[in-house]
Amino acid sequence: MKSSENFSNDEIKCKCGCGLGEYTKIHFENMETLREELGKPITIISGCRCKTYNRKAGGAARSRHLPRRGKCDASDISVSGMKPEDVAALALSLGIFGGIGVGETRIHVDSRPFKTNPTMWYYSNKSRKAFEKAQERLQKELEEPELILCRTCYYARDSSNLPAIGADIQCHRFPAKNKDRQVEQPWWCGEWKSRKDSGN
Repeated sequence: MKSSENFSNDEIKCKCGCGLGEYTKIHFENMETLREELGKPITIISGCRCKTYNRKAGGAARSRHLPRRGKCDASDISVSGMKPEDVAALALSLGIFGGIGVGETRIHVDSRPFKTNPTMWYYSNKSRKAFEKAQERLQKELEEPELILCRTCYYARDSSNLPAIGADIQCHRFPAKNKDRQVEQPWWCGEWKSRKDSGN
C-alpha cells in the first residue's frame, strides 16, 4: 500500500514478518523531502520494529523504530551511489530530522521533536571522521555561487535551456576567466570560440 509518493507501508514493516509498520505523517513528509533533495531513490533497510525484533537487531530500549501510539518515526537507510556520510550531511542540512546516526554502510534518521540541534551519534570513529569531511564538502558547495553555464554548455545539455539575452553568463569550464561577465548577446565559451575561429 502506497502511503506517500515514494514510500509504502510494505517497505517499512517490521522485518520479522509480524506485520507492524506505519510511519507518522511527519516522518513520511520528512522522508519525501530528503528523497526530493537527493534526487535518488532511498532504500529503507529498517523501518518499524516490534519489541522482539528490536532486541534481536540490537536496538535501544526506547528506539524510535518502536511504535508510539501505533506509529514509528525512524528509518535506517542507504542510497545507491552515495556514501552514508554524504547522505547524513544533507539530511542534517535540511533541519527536519531530530535524530541522525551515521554508520559506515547506512544512516539512521528519525523525526523526534527537537528545538535547536538534533541528536547526533556515530557507530564508529571512522564514520565520525567521514561525516565531518562530508559536512565540510557540503558547506563548501553551499557557499559557492551557482554557476551559470555558457551557451555552448547549455546547448550540449538541453537546447531549451539557453540563457536569456542579457543574462550573467559564466562558463562552468572557465569560471575564473568569465566570472560575472554581463553580455548583451549569448556568449560562447572559450573552447567553442577557438574552434569557431579556426573554422572547425
